[in-house]
This record gives sequence, structure tokens and C-alpha cells, in this order.
Amino acid sequence: MRTPRHTGHSWSAVAWVTVALAATLLTGCYSFAQPSFHPAEGRDVLVAIARRGITVHSAVAGTSACEDRGLIGNAVRLEVSLPSDAAPRDLFLYTFRARSWESSQAQVDACQAEYAAANPGARIGRLDVPTLRALGADWSMELETLLREALIEASTQPGAVVERGTDSVLIASVPSLVASTAR
Repeated sequence: MRTPRHTGHSWSAVAWVTVALAATLLTGCYSFAQPSFHPAEGRDVLVAIARRGITVHSAVAGTSACEDRGLIGNAVRLEVSLPSDAAPRDLFLYTFRARSWESSQAQVDACQAEYAAANPGARIGRLDVPTLRALGADWSMELETLLREALIEASTQPGAVVERGTDSVLIASVPSLVASTAR
């Protein structure tokens, strides 16, 4: 192997700069710390919903249950129904990254309150499964149960316990509904 000609720069200095640059670029692409989970893929949620016999009639990204512009990037509105109840129901689905999951609760709570005010007399359903939050009006118990199972399956946060109102949901390492208990 030939050594490079002297060009005014030391060959070893150029090699060190190249190695340092490559290491910096790789570090920017990959993290060696505890990985952050990503929100469930939209297709994963849709597959989990369809697997439970829920029909999705339409899906509109960026449509929120409220006017909060901060939620639009996280929102998708689905119109869903069941064979046992053909009336279409709204499902507003919000996806978050791990770092914003906890802090999103207050924002979605306010959105839920605004949605409830716009739908007087409707029973507003709400599901919170890391990294997903969902709400809609007048869901049947069957639809709510199936949606909860679908969101748990699609969630990328195994082992988390989510408490919401009187529900406590355990998400196991294998995405499935392990326990749902009322307090």
C-alpha cells in the first residue's frame, strides 16, 4: 500500500477528521441512549381496528375534535361502525411521541371538554393508551371495548399502566389486553 504524497496536510490528520466526521454523522442518525418509542403507525392502528370487525368508512388526517391548532398535527378523524350497529361514529385519534405523551393529557382534556360542549347530551368516550389518545361521541360499550383492544395492540409502549377515570389498563409485553379493572 502506497502512502499518500505530502500535500501540506498530514495524512493521519485527514484520516482523524474523516473518522470524527463519520462518527458525528452516525451519532446524529442513531442514539445510543434509551430509545424513545414512536407513535403507532397509522396502518398498524387501522389493521388492529379492522381485525376486530370495525368498519372504517373514512379517515381524514389533521382533523381534530376541537379548535386547538396544537393537536392538528397529531390528529386523524375516523368514521367507524360495527356490524351490530351500522350507525357511523366519530373516532378522533391522537398520536404522540414518548416525550410528549404525559404532557399531552391536559391538552386533550381541554379538547374533550370543547367537544362535549359542542355535542350536548352525547356520551363522550375517551381512551388513553400510550402513545395514543382517542375520543368520540356515543360509542356503544362493544365499540369502546374493541377500540381499546385495537389501540393496545397498535401501541408501541408495552408494559405501561394507564389510569383514566375509573379504568386501569395494563398493557403487556405482548400487545394484548391483559387486565381492565374498575376501582
